[in-house]
Amino acid sequence: MLNPLSFRRLPTGWSSESVGLRLRAAGVHLLICIVVAVAVVGFAILKWFPSPFLVASGGGSILAIIIAVDLVIGPLLTFLVFDRRKPELRRDLSIIAALQIAALAFGIHTAMLARPVFLTFVVDRFEVVSAAEVDAAELGLAPPQFQGVSGAGPKLAAARRPDDRKERELLMLAGASGIDLRHLLRHYVPYESLQAEAARRSRKLEELKQFNDAARVDRMLAPFLAKRDATSVKWLPIQAKRRDLVALVDASQGDLIALVDLRPW
Repeated sequence: MLNPLSFRRLPTGWSSESVGLRLRAAGVHLLICIVVAVAVVGFAILKWFPSPFLVASGGGSILAIIIAVDLVIGPLLTFLVFDRRKPELRRDLSIIAALQIAALAFGIHTAMLARPVFLTFVVDRFEVVSAAEVDAAELGLAPPQFQGVSGAGPKLAAARRPDDRKERELLMLAGASGIDLRHLLRHYVPYESLQAEAARRSRKLEELKQFNDAARVDRMLAPFLAKRDATSVKWLPIQAKRRDLVALVDASQGDLIALVDLRPW
C-alpha cells in the first residue's frame, strides 16, 4: 500500500498560499491590461476604423490579436513567475512588461498601416486605400487636399484616368506589377468633379438582392429610404481588403449617401 507521506510535497512556490498570491498578482495585471485594451481598441474603432471599415479593412482581426496578447499572455506569465521569495522577481516582471509593451506597439503600428485613409471612386466603383498602400512619393505629387493621410477615417476622393495615351500605357504597365489607379495619387481629384460619372455608373437597388438575402437588403436600406423615394437612390460597389461593401449614392447627382454592409457581388 502506498504511503501518502512518501510523496514529495509541492514546492513552496506552488503552495496554496503562493498560488493565491500568484492569482492576485495576475488579477491586478489583468485589470491593468483590460484598461489599456479598452483604451487602445476604443480609440482605433472611433478614429481609424469607423463603421463599417473595422471588418472591411481587416482591423477587427488585428485588434483581436492585440486583445489576446494583452489580456492572456501578460497575466499568464505574471502568474507563472510571481514568487515574492525570488530575488529576480522585479527583473522578471520588468521583462514581461517590456515584452508586452513591444507586442502592443507592434500591434498598434500594424493597425495604423491597415487603417483606411482614402475612399476613392475609380471608374465604376469605390476602392478603399489603406495607409500601407500610400507611397510617399505619390503623396507629394497629389493635389494639396490629398497630401496628408487621414487619421480619422478615410477621405473621400476620386481618381481620374489620364487623357494622355502614354500615361494610359504607363498605367497599364503599372497594373501588371499590382499598382492600380487608386495608388497613383497624382491623378486624384475631388469626388465632386466625378460624382456625375458615379451617378451614371450606379445601379438599381433591386440588383442587391441578387447577392444578398432579400429581407436583409430591405432591412439595411430601410433607414435610408424612410424619407427618400426608392428610385432616387442607387448603389456602387466598394472594394476593400477583407470584405467588400456597398455605397448608396444619389441617383441623379451622385452624392454619397451612406456605406452599407451588403455584398456587391
